Amino acid sequence: MSEEMKDPRYKMLQAELRGLNTRLDALLNINTPKPFVMDIMNPISKATAFTDTRVECGGADLISISTDGDLTDVSYKILHVDGSTSREVEASETPQFPGPVTAVFITNDEAEAGKYVRVARINGSQLSLAAFQHGTPMAVNVTAGKRLFYAEIEEYTSGAPGYFETDQAWGTTPTLSFVGNPAVQHVMIHTIKYQITPTNAVTYQLWLLEAASAVDEQAEAEIIFASDAGQVGGTIYHWVAGGSPAKLPIIARLTTAGTIYYMIDWSAAPGNSSGYIRVYGEVLG
Repeated sequence: MSEEMKDPRYKMLQAELRGLNTRLDALLNINTPKPFVMDIMNPISKATAFTDTRVECGGADLISISTDGDLTDVSYKILHVDGSTSREVEASETPQFPGPVTAVFITNDEAEAGKYVRVARINGSQLSLAAFQHGTPMAVNVTAGKRLFYAEIEEYTSGAPGYFETDQAWGTTPTLSFVGNPAVQHVMIHTIKYQITPTNAVTYQLWLLEAASAVDEQAEAEIIFASDAGQVGGTIYHWVAGGSPAKLPIIARLTTAGTIYYMIDWSAAPGNSSGYIRVYGEVLG
């Protein structure tokens, strides 16, 4: 049977030793095996833009935000245990952060059909959590190889809406455009196909551009593709990598996500015109 320690000097020493033991136990537990659990909540659809969708994260040691779409569209706020809320953080800059936190509020700025945001809530020892690569979107983007980019505008029956009948010579501010999928800004274009059939016996030249700019020099810098002059109506044109000079592949930064502007310079009035323009490529980020 131990006797109660009455000397205040020794009682203080005993309290200090107990505190030291507690801190040592915590330090030793860092390397202690702990069951690893990764809980990924139901994916949040990116088909529409949304703001501050709440995901509970209580008890998680690490929270990781990922997407099979464009991570630069995604941001979040953290609800701390003390009830305070962080400022908005870009997921592409900091896709992972440690717990404990109460919840995270997810925001998606741009709609992206068929894509999802995932929030993984992870429990594990400090050593196992260190195996996760931090701070890089490439570590948390869900991908199955290259993501394809495809854009098309077509009018197979001449008449309305008349997509190919507006005559825009070089120096005109582009007003015509079509939107590809997914709606991203950075793409590499590998293939361009087009065929335009006017009613009248005229020829044309086609430009595809990254943006609609009024200044000629800026527009020249934004050219994705420029056909030769004298393109013949009803003829199929199919551009792929190679040729002399090579026009493809080409990297493009679309000012408006997914949007390609086009201009057609007709040699004379085309009349009702049918046709298509198709662009095939891959997403760069």
